[in-house]
Amino acid sequence: MGNTIAKSITSGILAAKGDSKPTLKISTKGIPDFNGNQDTWTKWKTSALNTFIAGGYKEILECYVHSEAHETDNEVVYTLLAGATIDGTAHHVVAKHDSTKDGHMAWQELCYLFDGESRLLTTAKRLREKLQTTCLYAASNSDRYLDSFLETYRDLESHGGHMSEPEAIGLFLDNIHDPDYYSWKTAIKLH
Repeated sequence: MGNTIAKSITSGILAAKGDSKPTLKISTKGIPDFNGNQDTWTKWKTSALNTFIAGGYKEILECYVHSEAHETDNEVVYTLLAGATIDGTAHHVVAKHDSTKDGHMAWQELCYLFDGESRLLTTAKRLREKLQTTCLYAASNSDRYLDSFLETYRDLESHGGHMSEPEAIGLFLDNIHDPDYYSWKTAIKLH
């Protein structure tokens, strides 16, 4: 079905330009819908990228000069992206290119929005909040608390969260609410 849709889009674009002979061969299943949720971005991007590569559009996504030289392919990429994002919260990113039908720029802006610096900052903020709410209570498992805190701290550091080690240690100790650990916690804070 996606193969038919992509061929129809290509034929329609070529017909509108006055070209009678299609020059593209599409062998894709189509681009899945994207709801604009960051949690589904990586899976959607991988699926869409694989579909674009199978259809011969990789260079359109990656190279501005190639996308300008292959205007019809660029419009096909735009049309597929517009269709995939139409019902999601990221549609506005693609819709900015409605007048130019620039698939390359639409793809690049989606990648910047979800993979770029703004994504890292959002993820770092979420991880910092998780560290602040990860606690050890009397009924909790201390090993699980330690593992969860350390894993989140490492994730934060890898996303540019910039939490100093003394700040992390202080937060780790402050989040221990199990009375069995109060004397140990106090001793560590004094040293």
